[in-house]
Amino acid sequence: MSNDSQVNKTISLPTKTVSSKISQFGDKNTQILHAENVTINNNDATDDKTTNKHHVKTVYLPFAANNNFVGRSEQLWRLRSVFIENKRTTPTIQTIRGLGGIGKTQLALKYAYEHLDQYETVCWVECKTEDSLTKACCEFLLATGESVTEIPRFTHWFQSRSNWLLIFDDINENVSVEHLIPKLGNGHIIKTTQISEGKQVNDLTISLDKMSIEDAVAFLVMRTNDNDKEAAKAIAVRLDRLPLALEQAAAYINELEIDFVEYLQLLRKHDLKVFDGNDKVKNYNWNVKTVWNITLERLSDAAKQLLYCFVYMSADILALDLLKEHAKELHAENEKPDEFVDQIGRDGEPTGVKVNVTEFFRTYIKSEFAPELITILADDLKLNKAVKELKKFSLINSKNDKTLTMHGMLQEVIRTGISDPVYLLSVAEVMKKRCNEMGLIFDDYHIALPLEQAKSIILNIETLLKYKEDYKVSRGKSNIDMWELQFDFYSFMAQYLTLRGMSEDNFKILEEADRCFATACEIGLPLYGGGEDSYLSGAHTFTVIQEKHRRMRINLILNRIDVAKKLYTEIRKPVSKVLKREVHMSFRAFINFGDLWREFEYYAEAKECYEYVLELSTNDEALALRTKIAACEKNIVIITNP
Repeated sequence: MSNDSQVNKTISLPTKTVSSKISQFGDKNTQILHAENVTINNNDATDDKTTNKHHVKTVYLPFAANNNFVGRSEQLWRLRSVFIENKRTTPTIQTIRGLGGIGKTQLALKYAYEHLDQYETVCWVECKTEDSLTKACCEFLLATGESVTEIPRFTHWFQSRSNWLLIFDDINENVSVEHLIPKLGNGHIIKTTQISEGKQVNDLTISLDKMSIEDAVAFLVMRTNDNDKEAAKAIAVRLDRLPLALEQAAAYINELEIDFVEYLQLLRKHDLKVFDGNDKVKNYNWNVKTVWNITLERLSDAAKQLLYCFVYMSADILALDLLKEHAKELHAENEKPDEFVDQIGRDGEPTGVKVNVTEFFRTYIKSEFAPELITILADDLKLNKAVKELKKFSLINSKNDKTLTMHGMLQEVIRTGISDPVYLLSVAEVMKKRCNEMGLIFDDYHIALPLEQAKSIILNIETLLKYKEDYKVSRGKSNIDMWELQFDFYSFMAQYLTLRGMSEDNFKILEEADRCFATACEIGLPLYGGGEDSYLSGAHTFTVIQEKHRRMRINLILNRIDVAKKLYTEIRKPVSKVLKREVHMSFRAFINFGDLWREFEYYAEAKECYEYVLELSTNDEALALRTKIAACEKNIVIITNP
């Protein structure tokens, strides 16, 4: 049936004893339901002529059935079970909520077709605009033979009937449907929307997320007839399992007659530019970029600025707390009252000029944060309003543990439209500050990274490192910040794996931690020094020394003694060279290494470490060291003469 002509037809579909009619209608912009796609069953029918009645079934659906629909079985079951379990005499309403392109419309359409034979009437109302809403309602009334096509009549029509399905699709903040929702009648209502109404007090909302990896692969294979499941999986992961993006990819593959591997190569070379110029997508109103750009245009400036920071963070854990904490510190510094002191001349006497020392110190607080971004993040009311707005449009989501998340494809699309580097630089500033705070521990080489914070920090650093070239360009020169962040990533990852491996008694995890520490040391050597021939000067130069201490612990746990001794040999030479110049740092280093050897019962090595620093110790420290040395000597004798 052509979409280019006006259609208003009644088609009879006979069953065993019941003659059924399906009214189908639409215009050139509407896909029409084809009669051959519909099956009407009446299992209770008999050959008795008294039951041979003329039954009219009215169906108004904008799209043909999607024969490539895959998955969502749990959500489909949920929709049906809630409807059939609810025995109220008033309509049952369920809402499908989620990000644009996540498949809300397709889920509602699948449910409608799957249960078409169980409803007397099925009506679909497009809610993108007031005009599209009014048009759908009036067309439906015309098709049912109503002489009055005013909006109130639409609601009355359903309230005076039963066993119907009414779908309000793509409800947004500019269109209200409450006046159209029947208050009476035994019927079922599905609403689809990006808009979140906050915390739900009932269980009648389905929050739709990305497809499972298995369903995404199955969809691509079915849609393209390419059975390369490994390549399909790579595409699904790259597109973050977004249904609309997967449909666009499949359409592109079919149109150009290429395979998954060729498409992957195009994705890697051109990124999301492969979606440009593809405005029409089968079974969807818009393509990925268009559907999200429409939403972004509705945001306030405050919500946009916050979102622009989020796109440079991990999609799985948006570190809003770190952004907020840093912004509040900057705001507090900016709000400090000016403090003036007398200027002192060369003769040591006051000159009579007052110097603003607060302003002087502010010049040393260099921040990439824009003033308006600081204002938003430092003001709890403004920040909460912006977060609420982003949640409202399903641009970010909150897990049960209150962790904020965001779709990876959405992040990528938004990043392509950002020209101001301030958001990338701001996120980098926050993460670097956090890393510095959790860096070298002067007196104790034990891991100080809290396990509950590790995942957030590691994932956000990893995400940020993807944009190190953009960061370099925005700086206008080569900068070591990203190099340092790369060191921090491997160091924190190693620490996290060490804690996990020790708590789970898992040697494979500990071996991976050792590899991460080794990589961190390789990156750190040209940055901080700490090699055998290095000259240590300043606390930062002991950074790699500390990493090797942590790596030694892992290898002692793994009983790789030769590796542990080799690491100790590497640090002993540079640290012993600066015993009298960098007294505190070298003193603490040998104490930590001695304690580590003693913990694993390598008493000769532990004794050597303690003796290195004995002459540098104070009276109290010397007493403690002599006690440790004596304990080592005693254990050496016991081991030598068991």
